[in-house]
Amino acid sequence: MPGLETPSIGARLAETRRALGLSEYEMARRMDARINTYLTFERGALTPELFQLSALAETESLSLDWLLLGRGRMFIRVRMNRLRRWIARLVRWMRYVSPAYIPFWAQGAMTFALFIVGVAAFLLWTHG
Repeated sequence: MPGLETPSIGARLAETRRALGLSEYEMARRMDARINTYLTFERGALTPELFQLSALAETESLSLDWLLLGRGRMFIRVRMNRLRRWIARLVRWMRYVSPAYIPFWAQGAMTFALFIVGVAAFLLWTHG
């Protein structure tokens, strides 16, 4: 619409970074850019290359349509992204916990919980 300004790609990158909870440095690494270059992206003085935006969109489940034009939703399959992060945290936690410290009855419960998480992940992946 005339008179309505959409935020620049730089503003959308900053919004994305805040939504992901990343620092400027971490965001620059995910875009395969130097920190100074990334900061110029956020200021709007420089436009990122398409390969940088598409790599970021793919790894973080972002909509390229939203990144480039500001249309639609920021994230694609938000539920799946949250579930992936939750599963990653659970797996990281399980790597640090020795089975010797977990009672026998709890080991069975953890195995069952992982099975349920796997089924939920499969259903979310196949049915969106």
